[in-house]
Amino acid sequence: MAKKECIMCGGSIGALASRVKCADGLLCGACFKKLGFSSFDGKLLQDVKNKSLMQIKAMSTVDNSVSTKEKIRQLIVSDPGINLRENEICFFYADASVGRQRAKTTSVKSAGVHTGVHVMKGVNLRIGSTKYTPKQETYWEKIPCRFFVTGDRYIALAQKNGFETAADKILDMELHKDGMILYAGNKTHVIFMSKDDVERYKKLWELLHKAHEEGLSTADFITE
Repeated sequence: MAKKECIMCGGSIGALASRVKCADGLLCGACFKKLGFSSFDGKLLQDVKNKSLMQIKAMSTVDNSVSTKEKIRQLIVSDPGINLRENEICFFYADASVGRQRAKTTSVKSAGVHTGVHVMKGVNLRIGSTKYTPKQETYWEKIPCRFFVTGDRYIALAQKNGFETAADKILDMELHKDGMILYAGNKTHVIFMSKDDVERYKKLWELLHKAHEEGLSTADFITE
């Protein structure tokens, strides 16, 4: 039986030892943990199966052996399926939903004083004043979309209520566990995403902020 070694530390991986399979071979559980990951995260284990060790290190928030520039390059969407402008880079893509807050009437409450007057057989006339008060509830309408973030734009492609906003028009942003809110002037865009996609975007945002502090620009991430 061939000896199994960790591609990161070179150590032997015993038959009963924790291990993680990736495109380059096997990682021992200890090295995977050093990168800030858990070998008990089933979805993560599926995600890294087709990734190289370099790509896995780029995913790590605790490993400093990969530069910020390289970490961001690993996140670039090479074929996003949208028309990009010259030197425009797509950093993020997710199947998401555009949110629009709606109101619906759930019941109607009436109040007032009435007097019934018999006019003729089978006909009664109600006299008085009635105040009808509708009870409304608000809810989020979620329209499926394809959501992209490039170095220049935020784009939501949907059958209705989609949008395209220049990145420099975003005045503020709120990140929540189920999505984000973008404030662009007098317009507010709400995007619902999965928890995993929110985490991916949070990581991208942190890396781009770090890149800005290091003096890197979008042009630095354009591959030859």
